[in-house]
This record gives sequence, structure tokens and C-alpha cells, in this order.
Amino acid sequence: LPPLQCWSDRYWNALVRGRFPGVRADAQPLPFHCPFDHLFDNEKWAHSDAPIREHSFLDSHRVLDRDRNDSVRLVVRGAPAEARDHLGREPAVAARTLELSPGDDYAKAASALQQKGWGGAYVVKVGARSLELLCESLGSAKANAAFNKVVQRVLGIGEQIRYCDDADNRRWPGDARHPINCTWGFHRPPPLPEGSGGLLGVGASAPAACRTDAKEILAARFAEPERSWKGRGGESWSTQDRPGYLYHQYMNK
Repeated sequence: LPPLQCWSDRYWNALVRGRFPGVRADAQPLPFHCPFDHLFDNEKWAHSDAPIREHSFLDSHRVLDRDRNDSVRLVVRGAPAEARDHLGREPAVAARTLELSPGDDYAKAASALQQKGWGGAYVVKVGARSLELLCESLGSAKANAAFNKVVQRVLGIGEQIRYCDDADNRRWPGDARHPINCTWGFHRPPPLPEGSGGLLGVGASAPAACRTDAKEILAARFAEPERSWKGRGGESWSTQDRPGYLYHQYMNK
């Protein structure tokens, strides 16, 4: 996982300008490096098929130097240079570099690593600016559908992580006509293209062709995706659904 930065603390009640009540701004600058459970549900990840590592695992004394330095960096042609990390450090130099083209998908990246004989590298590094120019597909509808199923499980809790600030709740508590007003976390990313029907009906009719022009890729990535899906049994949901209904669906997966 990359380092996580939060622009608001997490609290079961109303925050004050993004912080716990009583905490001064100079005592907790924003944004800050936040723990995993600020954004994700630990239990769902622990019981999923998604292997994860915290960003700091390579700093552990249990990782041997030969493994830590056994790395390949993926770079997409045309991607801007990588910025410093959250600690102000320059991007680490990998022992080997693999150059890809805009629009190459994840299967192509894996294949290129194997062709170079680097498939067994301990660490594969890719910066955000290169990652966003790759095509979001694992190469087949079947592989994409399996990935979507895991994402549904581990990120479904996103709609249930709420942030409530006192600036948006001037009449709460005390006025029953004005219940607490909260921002309900984040939405799951759009699913990878699957094939006819797809997981809960959210997949595309067929794996989409990958764009190869960097400007077109970025324009499509920043477009607001459709967030309304029809599921099995006549059920449907969108970003306008009540969080309680989303939570009911999520907990029964």
C-alpha cells in the first residue's frame, strides 16, 4: 500500500475543523500520515483474498538487503517525473527499469517482466504518474471479474466511513429537525470490464479496448464515472442510495 494521507481525523462524533474537539491546529497539522483503519475496514481485508503490505514493510529489519534491493521500476513513456515521497525523499533508484507504453494493461506489464527474466523480482515499483497511464484491465474478463469481487468486499465499507464536522452541524445536537450532516467516506472505484452481465450487473458488455493516447487516457480518468448499477433480483443502487441500504448489501456479501 502507498502511504496514506488524511485531511480529516476520524471520530464517531462531530469533528472541529477536521480534528477531535479540543485539539489545537498546531498540535495536529492537516493533512497527516494516517493509519490503515482510518480509511479501510481491517477485518474485511483480513478475511479477503487480497494480500496486503503496509508501505513501511521494506524498512523492517526482517527484510534482507538483497531482497530489498531486488527491484524493478515500471515507467510509462511520457509520464511526468515522480515527485518526492511523503517524507520528502527522492524516488528510490531501482536496480532495473522496464519501460511500457501508454495504454498497456496490467497483463502486458506482467508479461514484459517475465520476458525480461524479472518475474521473480522481490519488489516492483511504479509511480502514480505512470500507473495512471496504464489500462485498467488484467487482460481477460474472467480475471477482471475475480478482481472486482475482491474489491467489492474490501472497499464496500468506504460508504460507511463518515466524517462529520461542526461547521456543517450548527443546529446539532439539540434540534431534532436537523439530524447530523456527514460526508460518507469514499466510493468504490469503477469495476474493471468483465463481460456480459458482470458482477452484480456492474461489468461492461465486453472488455474495453485500451486507449493508447496519453491525453485521452487522462481525460477519461478524470471524467466522473457512472455510479448507478442494477443488480440481481431487481435490486439497484447509486451514489444517491441511503448509506444504511448500502451497508445492508455490503454486509451480506
